[in-house]
Amino acid sequence: MNGLAAAFGAVFRAGRRKGDKPLDRHSGIPHVVSHKVGVRFTVNYAHLPHHRFCAAHIMKIGFSTDSCYSVADVKARLDLFRSLACSAVEISLPNVAVISQVYEQRQKLAALVCEGMYISIHAPRLSYDDSPQIKEVLNKLAGIATVLNAKTIVVHPHEISSFTHLKALGSLIALENMDWKTPDARFPDELERYLGELPQAGVVLDLNHVYTHDKTMLMASEFWKRFSTRVRYFHMSGFIDEVRNHVPFSASQCDSIISALPTLQLPIILEIGASRLPVEQVHSEFEYVMEHIAQRR
Repeated sequence: MNGLAAAFGAVFRAGRRKGDKPLDRHSGIPHVVSHKVGVRFTVNYAHLPHHRFCAAHIMKIGFSTDSCYSVADVKARLDLFRSLACSAVEISLPNVAVISQVYEQRQKLAALVCEGMYISIHAPRLSYDDSPQIKEVLNKLAGIATVLNAKTIVVHPHEISSFTHLKALGSLIALENMDWKTPDARFPDELERYLGELPQAGVVLDLNHVYTHDKTMLMASEFWKRFSTRVRYFHMSGFIDEVRNHVPFSASQCDSIISALPTLQLPIILEIGASRLPVEQVHSEFEYVMEHIAQRR
């Protein structure tokens, strides 16, 4: 086993729980089994160039759960991503009803989170005003975050009409830069206006959204220059056209988005619709992204 494979094996073993998938005896990396087709494969990064990838074994990378409409959805997707040895997961809760369900079951869900896994929560698309109803929603999200050890609750800035309740959550809140379909919070100056109202809030830098405005990805450097100390993690996904705009990189070949990553020291969440894909394709996408991260300059 070479040094790189050993490093990955150590990281994955450190986050393992009782009942996890068996480790490959040669690489020390978990097998992933597709229960649908009975295919076994091993996540294997030993072929990647060591001199370019030497720091990547400590980075956090994983997937968005996509919109979860029940506690069962959350459980199934956490289990899938744990089986793929993901070290980061964003749990997307699309409405008030599922937030209430997850809040009631939060202690049970915490058992599915590996030690050391970076967890974040994507808040639903609501009108974030100063009403008691929004306060209750945010308090439940904060309660879920506490039990799951989630570091961030991400909110779309253009949906905010009052900062009162968001400000009460302090550094738990992060704001996401938006794509071409959105009327605000698309560019650094627009996002900065919202951040000025929430001085403790962080940023989720969505590189796909940047690409929808600037195919050169120079804007990503501007976002990083302005907000590097506030960026919590990155969103990444491939882009083909205005309809197919959050797709796997292996399908879009939109590798300039991966190349625009300014650092490997922050978590990366792949928003590719992973929950709707065959597990083998999710695994292939994971390897595709890791290989292209290794090749970035």
